[in-house]
Amino acid sequence: MEQKQESEKKSVVVKIPGTSKSYEITKCGNAQFAKIAKLLMRRADYDADDPLAAINSDSKLACKVAAAVVLHGFFTMKMKWWYLWRWFYYVRQYDVEQLNELLSEGIAALPYEETMNAYSMLSVTRETLRHMTFAEAQKLFESSPYLEQLKANLQAEQADTEK
Repeated sequence: MEQKQESEKKSVVVKIPGTSKSYEITKCGNAQFAKIAKLLMRRADYDADDPLAAINSDSKLACKVAAAVVLHGFFTMKMKWWYLWRWFYYVRQYDVEQLNELLSEGIAALPYEETMNAYSMLSVTRETLRHMTFAEAQKLFESSPYLEQLKANLQAEQADTEK
């Protein structure tokens, strides 16, 4: 495994054992994260603490996740993912042992920590807003910088409906 340092992007080149193929893995983007999350959530035996265990139990799922890890970008995922995972599974017939290094590097590149922090902050904010009194919510709304813009938009909509 050789490491390349680019401008603020850390990428790892992983070679698949038994073949001459090597793939470059960078930090996963939103499209990759969403695809891998959807694949894992469909699994009944999915454990959020150890996603690699669920992936290693099924060769087809391993090929799907490996294809998502290898591809970079939203449109690349939309256009090539369906073909690449089938290429890995049916044509090349990779098994979990061959994809293990690729999968472990790909799972390590997922932004789990940032996502979990965002989810926890979102849930705390939602609970806080849910337990606010009407006066507290009104005070928060009035201190919003977008209040004037919202009032102007509402007045414009009312004027359009009256015409």
